[in-house]
Formats: sequence, C-alpha cells, structure tokens
Amino acid sequence: MPNPSFVQSASNTQNSGTSLAVTISTTAGNTIIVGIAWGTTPSDATISSVADTGGSSYSPTIAKQQVGSGGFNVNIAMYTCLSCLASSSVTVTSGSSLNGFAFVAECSNVGSIGQTVLDPNTGGGNSPEVTVTPVQANSLIVAASGLCATDGGYTANFGTIREQQLSGGGGSYGKGTLMTNTEATTAPLLTKWTSSAGSGSVWYMVAVELPPFTGIPISARENYQYTIIGST
Repeated sequence: MPNPSFVQSASNTQNSGTSLAVTISTTAGNTIIVGIAWGTTPSDATISSVADTGGSSYSPTIAKQQVGSGGFNVNIAMYTCLSCLASSSVTVTSGSSLNGFAFVAECSNVGSIGQTVLDPNTGGGNSPEVTVTPVQANSLIVAASGLCATDGGYTANFGTIREQQLSGGGGSYGKGTLMTNTEATTAPLLTKWTSSAGSGSVWYMVAVELPPFTGIPISARENYQYTIIGST
C-alpha cells in the first residue's frame, strides 16, 4: 500500500458566530482532519460538533484545551474522521460565539488515527512547535496551531504550512497554521513555524499521527477469499 499523503486543505475564519463553515470537496474513503483554534473574545466558547455535508462522523481527538497567560488565552481542538464520505464542506458549531479559525485537511492512504501530541506555551515567543515520535515509519503528521500575536508573515521552520489564518481586530489578533510533516523513520519529528511580526504571548499546537496501513484495508477485504487450513 502507498504511504499516507496530503491531498488538499482549506480554512476559514470569523470574529463572531456559532457556525464556521469550510468549503472543501473531499473524496469518499479519505481521512479528514479538522483543527480549530480560538480565543476568549467575545466568549470562551466550546465546540458542540463538527459535521460535513456527506453525513460523516467526526470524533474529537482533543475536545478542547486552553492555555493562558497575562489575560491572553488560546483554545485548540482537533476532530478526525477516518474513511469519510464524500462532502462539499465541513462545519464547526460552537456553544457560544467563537472568534477563531478552522482548518480542514484531506489525506489519503491512512491506516488509522494514531497518537495525538499537545504542546502548550505560556512563556512568550512567536514560534509554535510540536514534536511527535512516530509509532510507525512513513506516518503523516498533521498539526494545527493558535498564537496570540499581531499580524505578520508565516515561515515554516520544519514541515510544510498548508493553511494560515488571522482572526480578531483592533490590534488584538489570533493567528495560526495547518501544517504537515513526514519522515521515513520513527525518529522524533519536529513541526514548527515562526510569526515574523511581534512576539506572541501564548500559543498552542496539536498534532496527530496518521500511520500507514499495516495489512489489508477493511474496504478491500470483501474482495478476498479465505481458506481455513484443516477445515472440511
């Protein structure tokens, strides 16, 4: 089987509202990763659900985590769907008004949803990062981040930036990225980016490992016949 690979991504942002839709046409059987980052203005929202137009089921690998310092807060969540139905958009619904952004990544040849790794930071700085030690070689790492910082450039230090977003206004901003990374070994793998404008007060980054298939995919097993040795 081929190794897991990134297919496409999309994102959207809002300063308020309880429904945040991301337009993306996906293929049946592929895996969808949804990363969400938001602040505490206008409210400290929680994620109620993630759904798509195809009727797929999304599970939270991280329902909500928050890091804060000096009055600034970053919330982050990640939802996943293994072998999704075809869809034209993904919608994040929150329990109260949400100021933030949602990233959606479509990936192919994914064997399972693997480990999730979180890296929060309250010590300032403008370089969100997360290190994953893959359980399997050739896994695909998908990472989402949120950073309290002013607007500015986005530079990938390790990995590839697939999406970048900015929310907020009036000099108070939240910004973030969706990134992917992979390697052929199980050595620790760093995914990192840097904001060129200002020094962030707090940031949060979450990553999920998407391992390759280790056997016959479930969808293909119906095409195989089995013989039990010793049976009559």
